Amino acid sequence: MAAQSEMHEKVRHDILAVLKQALDVMKKDPHPSHLLMDISNRVIHNASIFQDEDSLGAAIMLYALAKTVQGCCEKNVSFGPLSATLRKAYDQLQRGDDAGYRAAAKQLLMKIKQMDSRLKLYVEEVMNAARLKKGHKLHEHGLSVARIAELTGVSQWELLQYMGKTVTYVPEGKPVLQRLQKAREMFR
Repeated sequence: MAAQSEMHEKVRHDILAVLKQALDVMKKDPHPSHLLMDISNRVIHNASIFQDEDSLGAAIMLYALAKTVQGCCEKNVSFGPLSATLRKAYDQLQRGDDAGYRAAAKQLLMKIKQMDSRLKLYVEEVMNAARLKKGHKLHEHGLSVARIAELTGVSQWELLQYMGKTVTYVPEGKPVLQRLQKAREMFR
């Protein structure tokens, strides 16, 4: 088995930021699952952009953590052991120990798996969300929905539903009438 490469610095910075947020939320809020879910969505976005193992692993870890913490809160069970392992992952990454971070992240996922048997489902949900976000970005760059569905493995229906719920920022450019005139000129 080949050793994993060194983590990209932008990815490291983003993962550190979200792990810090997650730790702060878990420390201050007795029912942090909704805030953890918001944090995991940010990492899913990064995973769809960078498409590297570390971003995807962090997205899965934080999403599964949010779902498991939610279950702990509903059952009135302590999620302290999860916080301690998340702290360990954060500390390792902050020291620049990529292998130590990955080992702690794996350990956290094992603890989650022991507490919540739905871990495999969470992994699938994160993967699908990342594919939808990536598909949306590809559509913004002009690819057709059919082609995106073919490339990402997401159905056209799922992609269209996602795009219908997503607000897209369109930078100001030429006025609409100018663009329409230019398009008409191209097809003469």
